[in-house]
Amino acid sequence: MLSTSPQGAFVDWGLTKDLFVPRSQQREPMREGRSYLLYLYRDEQTGRVAATEWFDKVLKKTGEGLEVLQPVQLMVYRKTPIGYSVIADHTYEAVIHEADAVVPLRVGQQLQGFVKLVREDGKIDVVPGKPGYAKVTDEAQRILDLLKAHKGVLPYTDKSDPEDIYAFFGVSKKVFKMAIGNLYKQRLIDILPGGIQLLQATD
Repeated sequence: MLSTSPQGAFVDWGLTKDLFVPRSQQREPMREGRSYLLYLYRDEQTGRVAATEWFDKVLKKTGEGLEVLQPVQLMVYRKTPIGYSVIADHTYEAVIHEADAVVPLRVGQQLQGFVKLVREDGKIDVVPGKPGYAKVTDEAQRILDLLKAHKGVLPYTDKSDPEDIYAFFGVSKKVFKMAIGNLYKQRLIDILPGGIQLLQATD
């Protein structure tokens, strides 16, 4: 953000000329030093490129063409009382519910996800990460790789704090527990009181 006027705000968008956001196109008065997610359009009166925060109208509101468990690319655009409004595959308006977020997300954050549910009214629920066992399998291999990179020991178990697990592995505690459980059954790791330990070469 560079400057404001009674008519709107002029924001830095990486080009020589600043981008104009009319006051009517702001959800609330824009402030210096903040980042905003905007949709570009051509102003009919001036013919110039402008931007708006009210881009919900250009998003599809129903999940026609989407299937449950389908992978989608997500971008967070607003925090809501029930979770986060997100854009799925640059096209659909969807929701990540608070219970599915694992850790707080930020506006503008991009992440992989999948379709959890397309409701009867067409609204879309999505979840960060990969669906089902494919995710567990991927994470099990990544845990093995991380163990090798850390001399065979990591200080995380199924008793670790969920946020600590997410900060290091980027997955929910549920997925982590399933992954290390599978590795333990295959006798590739041992689960100790204070962490997990690699038992054998896994190349």
